Amino acid sequence: MGKFVQMLLLFSLSCVYVILSYLIYKNRELSYMPTKKNWGTPNE
Repeated sequence: MGKFVQMLLLFSLSCVYVILSYLIYKNRELSYMPTKKNWGTPNE
């Protein structure tokens, strides 16, 4: 049981880390390019 809880904690922590880094990346991107005209175009 302890092993499962540990895995769950690790998984949720990695999820939070990914979401936070993604948000920070998007915020940085927006602050770097405020005058960019193609807002709606995807970066892929």
